[in-house]
Order: sequence, then structure tokens, then C-alpha cells
Amino acid sequence: VMFGDSPLIRPETLRRALQARVRAKAAVAVLAFRAADPTPYGRLVTDAKGGLERIVEGKDATDAERRIDQLLGEGPGVLPFIHMHPASRWTFKCWPVEQNAQLIDRLAVDGHRVVLTSAPDEVGLVQQIVDKANAKTQNLAGLLTIKELGALTARAKLFVGVDSMP
Repeated sequence: VMFGDSPLIRPETLRRALQARVRAKAAVAVLAFRAADPTPYGRLVTDAKGGLERIVEGKDATDAERRIDQLLGEGPGVLPFIHMHPASRWTFKCWPVEQNAQLIDRLAVDGHRVVLTSAPDEVGLVQQIVDKANAKTQNLAGLLTIKELGALTARAKLFVGVDSMP
């Protein structure tokens, strides 16, 4: 199904979507786009494997979901990511900076995008990790409320942390 008001969709885009659907043996293919202001649009919420879980209309998205969209610079699910929360108030639980950086670099080599978070008082540790890693990451350390942290974790294809939850 394609609506008549879908602007600038090229035949090649439709061919690639159909080919991807056939390769994945999926019932449907959904095309998405990134808008500078996603407010009026629906958001694709994906599962850990990148499959479409649901579409949340802009008016129905929570404040936390909208904030995560803004920070990630995209609609959910467009670019899957691994959420890494390497810090804890109990520092004895934390991996050394070097090992965290090595993990980030390994994940990047395998094509994964890593988003880092921490509590505001743990930003220094995360910055050390970012400085030590060769791979580019998105550092949201100290920037999220607990609801926003939950919205971010819910979107991630994998969570890596020192506790069962950030």
C-alpha cells in the first residue's frame, strides 16, 4: 500500500524495499524517513532484531520517547544501536576503562552503533572511555531522566551494563 501523498519515492527505492522483503521472507516492508522535526509523524518502534513492533503516532509518543528521538537524531529503529551503561555507584562492579573501550571498538568493527549513558555523577568515567575508544560513539552520559533512560533501553537491540538495569 502506498499513499498518493508520498512525495519523491523513486522506483528504485520501491524495488529495493520489495527485494528486502522477499529476502527476509517478511509479510510486509515498511519504508521510513528521518524528519528534521518528527513531531507530527509516526515513530517506528522496533524489537531487538530490528523487526517492526509497532508504530507510535507523534501525538501518542511519550515525552521520554520524543526526547530520545531528539537526542538520537532519528526516528526509533531507523539505525539500530547497542546501549552501553558502563558505570555504577559501586565502582568495584565496573570494568576498567580500557576494557570498555576495547568492547566499543570490537562492536564498531562488527558494524554496531554504540550509545553510552550514565548518571550525572558518572560522566567522568564515561568520558574516559570515549577518549580511549577509537570508534565513534554517541555519548548521552548524564543527560537522561530515568524515564528517558527506559525509553532508550527499550529501543536498543542490546543492553550492556554492570547491573541488571541502568
